[in-house]
Amino acid sequence: MTAIDGTLDLGGDPAATTRAVALLRDLVPTGERVEWRGRITGPLDLALLHHLPPPADLEDGTDDGTKGGTKGGTEHGREDGQAEKEAAAEQDTWARSYAFGSLYYRMGPGFVQVKDVRDPACPVRSVLTDPAVIEVFTTCLTPARASDLDAPALLDLLRRRLLLPAGDLVVTLPYRLTRWPIPFFAV
Repeated sequence: MTAIDGTLDLGGDPAATTRAVALLRDLVPTGERVEWRGRITGPLDLALLHHLPPPADLEDGTDDGTKGGTKGGTEHGREDGQAEKEAAAEQDTWARSYAFGSLYYRMGPGFVQVKDVRDPACPVRSVLTDPAVIEVFTTCLTPARASDLDAPALLDLLRRRLLLPAGDLVVTLPYRLTRWPIPFFAV
């Protein structure tokens, strides 16, 4: 088991968010169980992350109780305890929807094959062959500035929900499947 010390912040600071996502993404193919705690510090579509191991605990760390860009409760934020309840519900949803192999990629000569079943009702298998798209995909394995990337390729990958945008930073979401699990039909 791999235990991550401290709490990973998601949604507030773009650098912290993209580093946390890259860390979790890179730990998945090791096959080890990952234990971590998360804190929602700003707007973020958590459904994009349901292919990553869910946090053991997820708390709301926003100042005004906003999460995911929405407000509830009173006009000054959420009512007492509401933000924590919503964070716990998010964590539970994440834990129930997580499955190994729900978003991964494999590389070949001149192509990247991606399988995305984060939404089981709408599974997507893609083969990326455009060199500019592959370049952006691989560059963003390390968080990169969106302004430094090929704009059409970036937009294509964002439309496919294969990159996580956070401020001016983006990070690749799928993890690389380097070996087939046993049983092989598990993914």
